[in-house]
Amino acid sequence: MSASNPITANQITIYEKEGFADSYKSSQFGHAHQVGTLVQSDSLNGQDKGNQISIYKTKILTGIGTGSDTSLIGNEEAIVDTNQTMAINELCHAVLNPTTLKSQFWSSNVPFEETAAKLLPGWVMSRHDASFFQQAAGAYPTSITVDTTVYSGTNRAFVTGFNTVTAPASNRTVRAGGAANDQSLTSADTLTLSMLNEAIEIADTTQPIIQTLPGGWLDFYCSMKGYTQLLEDSSSPNQLYQIDIAETQGGKENPLRKGGYSTTYKTPIAVYRNVRIFIAQRIAKGVSSADDSVINTVERPVLCGADAVYYGSHYGNIKEGNVPFKMSAELQDYGRYKGMSITSLDGMVKNLFNPGSGVTDAAIITLPHYAA
Repeated sequence: MSASNPITANQITIYEKEGFADSYKSSQFGHAHQVGTLVQSDSLNGQDKGNQISIYKTKILTGIGTGSDTSLIGNEEAIVDTNQTMAINELCHAVLNPTTLKSQFWSSNVPFEETAAKLLPGWVMSRHDASFFQQAAGAYPTSITVDTTVYSGTNRAFVTGFNTVTAPASNRTVRAGGAANDQSLTSADTLTLSMLNEAIEIADTTQPIIQTLPGGWLDFYCSMKGYTQLLEDSSSPNQLYQIDIAETQGGKENPLRKGGYSTTYKTPIAVYRNVRIFIAQRIAKGVSSADDSVINTVERPVLCGADAVYYGSHYGNIKEGNVPFKMSAELQDYGRYKGMSITSLDGMVKNLFNPGSGVTDAAIITLPHYAA
């Protein structure tokens, strides 16, 4: 195809599908959506208009019940319903490339059009990754850095899913060293298996009980730094290395050996109890409770169950084969330049139990720790 010809609709469709397939497989957004940690609302279905979704949910039953000597009449419990809203908005970006009419085209070995078609979907998915983790960890500092790009002020909406970020409740937070806040964490307050044990216990014993993912799993997302701290945690008798050695000596193959490092959503780097451990590059940073400034020496990994974060897109349901963004291209300046753009029209918000009063994360435990 001549670099100065318009791109056809079929070529754009191919770029969209191929770009999405690659970025989906290499993102934690893709993994979370695949297993059900990120649940997509069907309210839009790719057709309904509006910039806000109402997600309806019911609270658990808390009535005492009756016995043989008491009538049910007058002792019924009403189902209490509530709802949570999710805003939808645009995230757009574009690149401008020289065509064969420009000397820059001939002086460079870069295949401009193909490169743009690969970079743009990756750019969108990296911002979706960041939105997932900022929402999940309840982190909304005054600045958020995603792949070296700094977002501040109203631009933070691009990396928080266009929705208000709700801080994790105290009964959904396990902070290293028992610190009162993120700014109190010191170099001694690293990520440990004891913290993960406590988080698993909270998930199974504190209302609302966190529902597991298919197969009975919970997914834990941490950075490579956090995973290294888990491996080197000599304070716990359940150190990952020790578990690996013990099971190897006992003739068992620890899932730790099966996983290995992978940049796709399919493979956890380790398995501990009923928790799959995944490495993520865009884990939320710490937030100062004093002034909301970002604390780059602190990270907020998250333990997630089913339906932890809601997602909605005007471009249809991903599991039905729809691509959650649109790409377009056009010639400019009498055909001397060719622009290519990408647009997503969607939103993300953390699933809250009892929104409006007594707010609690429905399916997430946050584990802040020192990670410099």
